[in-house]
Amino acid sequence: MPIEDISEKTQLIQCFTPSMVAGRYDVTVAQTITAAKPVDGKYLPPPGPVAQASLAFDIDAARFVLNPADIYSVYPPEGQGGYFSESLPHIVFSRRTLPWERTIDGKPPVFQRAPEEEPRGVPRDPIKSPPVPWMALLLFEETEAPALTSRKLAELITPGPGIIGPAIAGKENTTANGLQLMPWEDAADSCNCIDITAAQFLEYIPALSAAALLAHSKKVRIVHKDRNGIVDLDDQDTALFSTIVGNRLPGSNQMNTAVLVSLEGFQDYIATNKGGAALKTISPDQQIVRMAALASWSFHNSGDTSFTTLINDLSLKPLVIGNTNVDAVLSKYLDTGYTAIQHLTRAGASIASWYHGPLVPQLSYQPATAVSFSSSDAALRYDTTTGMMDISFAAAWQLGRMLGLERQGFAKAVQAWRIAVKQAQIRKNKSDTVSKLMGAYPGDTIREKVISYLDGNNTAVSTGETLPGIGAEMGIPGEVQDFLGQLFCLKGIPFKYLVPDEKYLEKESLAFFYVDANWMAALMDGALSIGRSNRSQLIIDQAMAGNFLPAAYDVQQKVQVQEEDFFVLNVTGFLLRSNLVSGWRGIEIAAYDNQDQLLPAFRFERIDEDIFLGIFNGNVARVVITQPYEGLHFGVKIDNGQWEKDLKSTDSKGDIVINNSMNVNDALKQLINTKRIIDVGGLSIAMQQHLAADIFTSAEFAFQMVDSPVRKTFTIKQA
Repeated sequence: MPIEDISEKTQLIQCFTPSMVAGRYDVTVAQTITAAKPVDGKYLPPPGPVAQASLAFDIDAARFVLNPADIYSVYPPEGQGGYFSESLPHIVFSRRTLPWERTIDGKPPVFQRAPEEEPRGVPRDPIKSPPVPWMALLLFEETEAPALTSRKLAELITPGPGIIGPAIAGKENTTANGLQLMPWEDAADSCNCIDITAAQFLEYIPALSAAALLAHSKKVRIVHKDRNGIVDLDDQDTALFSTIVGNRLPGSNQMNTAVLVSLEGFQDYIATNKGGAALKTISPDQQIVRMAALASWSFHNSGDTSFTTLINDLSLKPLVIGNTNVDAVLSKYLDTGYTAIQHLTRAGASIASWYHGPLVPQLSYQPATAVSFSSSDAALRYDTTTGMMDISFAAAWQLGRMLGLERQGFAKAVQAWRIAVKQAQIRKNKSDTVSKLMGAYPGDTIREKVISYLDGNNTAVSTGETLPGIGAEMGIPGEVQDFLGQLFCLKGIPFKYLVPDEKYLEKESLAFFYVDANWMAALMDGALSIGRSNRSQLIIDQAMAGNFLPAAYDVQQKVQVQEEDFFVLNVTGFLLRSNLVSGWRGIEIAAYDNQDQLLPAFRFERIDEDIFLGIFNGNVARVVITQPYEGLHFGVKIDNGQWEKDLKSTDSKGDIVINNSMNVNDALKQLINTKRIIDVGGLSIAMQQHLAADIFTSAEFAFQMVDSPVRKTFTIKQA
């Protein structure tokens, strides 16, 4: 059956190795002089170097501790439960080179070594001699999960009798030729460690050839992603990630723990291929292996929850509190986006008042000229039906004022602009007065005109006229435009003002909304109140028209209601609250209008662990949610207790298809043991043989192992 072409959204890449891996390097530069002319017909032999200089330097990289920002996402989702029996755990890094920035023996990869360092018979080709990552992802069942313990580096590299640690020498060991602590690393520093049995080490740690297949990179389009945490950009629309995949499938109906461990210093105990012999064997008196734990998370493999079930069960609703236990009068308020909240008045009384934020379930109309308030109290409204105050616009006005005062650059700019406008107006009035004086009073000289003025021969001059054009030619300060543009996009607005009650956001729901133009105008009015001038209304009108946004958007439309002119904001959006957000970071969401045009986003981000906010220019007609491509699941299928894996190929049209007749099902019977550990090397060989592929790197292996992304479209019927 045909599947979506993954290459349209992502590219699977074998690896990105840094130019130089972490470690110590020596550079020697020598200058040699040779004879410029022959002597007796012969060139003299070089006299040898006459100048020589050496430089020793170190290259650092993550080693015993990872920066949390380096981890972009994990799967299965941390702390969640669901059906994960068919998927290998994986961890996605936000940097393309992270798994290869070190090597397990401290030496450069084979294809980066000098010819004299090249091992005999080993090709200097990254495809034929793939680099091995310095980390591996192990999976433990509930009854065998090791304790994560903080230890000093000294306890890791010199663990004591009966325990094997990584072969990393301390700084005091000046004769060490292998791995060693760097000058800035201290044996008293701490890191997380796990102790596992020698039997677990030999069984769970993948062979070097398998470890190379379990690490790859991805180039992913990020047009429809929250960009928070995405730091390794190839260009504006694509980012690069790296991934480490485990080799063990989760145990059913139990808690599973995944631990990312460092393989550095254990090169002598890990075989090159499964079934082969390592350089060293673990002696009977050393039955514990201590490893640096770089990351860990737990999940419960039970039930049938998955990305597919979550997205299929997602409910579509307007952003309202759905409370059926209220009468018809109160239900009318809830249906229009209101909720009752505690309101502390200036007199100190605590009362219940109505409030709605800028995100409302119905289209709102703004007067042709936005209402301006002298204070927040002036924006209060009294509801005669319920006897309660409506504080929505008063809260918006006061919030705008507080945010404006908080941003010093804006506050100073708007005050300076107000003063400049006032001064320009005074100068203009004076100039106008003088001009009228010269033209309106009789006399051939200035002296005669002044005498006429003092005699009161013409009293028609008005020196207090306000000129309507003042300030427009001066331009609105960039700081003011920038701040109001951010307010228009609802950036920096506390979430409590956007969604005042958790009941608005039901779990596993996609709630759609309009942006209330009157609430937004009150917000702008409050911000400008700290430096109000006769041009404030002009600024608000321009801000509401979208003139201060980074690009020219058609955000405002003029409509007529009962022969009166009103404006509506052409701005809508959604709030998604779901385990899809918390469990699948980088989830892709695209919004389209009725003409199937992609809508540009004013605000598009995950604002809480399980809440995603999207605000768009235009009316959202449908929302498409897609599983993140950088986090596609690795796995096999279970059918009647038997493991299955169909392979992908291309049809006559060049489309990627899953060929049910081409699989490695028979091989899987021998390649997955009773503890659900997959012989990755053997599986890759079986795949390569079935596909008759000349090249089969970790990129080709990943392409065959990943599942097709899940996608669903939600149609929104706006009022």
